[in-house]
Amino acid sequence: MENTIETYEQRAEREKSEKLALIEERNKRFADIVKLLGLTLKRDKDTEPWNARTVGLTPDGGEVWLTSGEWRVGFDRLSVSASYPRYTTGGYVEAYEQVTKTRTDGTKYQSWDAIESPSITISLQKLDSQIVKDIKSRFIPGFQKKLTAVIAKIKETNERDAKNATDIDRLKLVLTGKGADKTEIENNSFTHYPKDDELYSNRIEVKLQGAETVEITVRAESVDQAAAILKAFKKIVE
Repeated sequence: MENTIETYEQRAEREKSEKLALIEERNKRFADIVKLLGLTLKRDKDTEPWNARTVGLTPDGGEVWLTSGEWRVGFDRLSVSASYPRYTTGGYVEAYEQVTKTRTDGTKYQSWDAIESPSITISLQKLDSQIVKDIKSRFIPGFQKKLTAVIAKIKETNERDAKNATDIDRLKLVLTGKGADKTEIENNSFTHYPKDDELYSNRIEVKLQGAETVEITVRAESVDQAAAILKAFKKIVE
């Protein structure tokens, strides 16, 4: 029987087909694990040709990522990691917790530390039921801790931004008779030029500095005008 010698191109094509078949098998298995975890299957196959990736979605927007095939774990192990909701602007959310630490002299102090996202790996030689048990005991507690903190931070930020938008809009309306535009709301500030001359005119700059603090900067064209402004200001604060 004549032996057939495989060319480089044929071997590359065969290995590619074998890897794609393995990725498909892994994704199907990971989809079953996602369901056993009580999560909603978000997508069951990554478009990347070098790994298998399946994502489970929590009701509040957290994601549990099941991956294998990456250089750090290979196809014989499962990497479990997470993704979290973001701000409406698309930015990542940093959540912190207050931690009691001990100095070298034994005294205690409080520190605000970032809540780390957990990441574990599990052998795929284990049964699905064992893998689920590992994920629930080793991964879910830390994941839920950060997810809860992230959601709380987003809620707090959204409420603050909504209040700031209302406040800056109100202040500009009082000064100019029209509300703040999108950029002014995003920056929590605006500048008003009474004479519509941005180069030489006097101007009023208004900026929110905190929940209840507003910084107002006034540029006067003359000492007399400055004196009039200060006189009006004095009546307000006294």
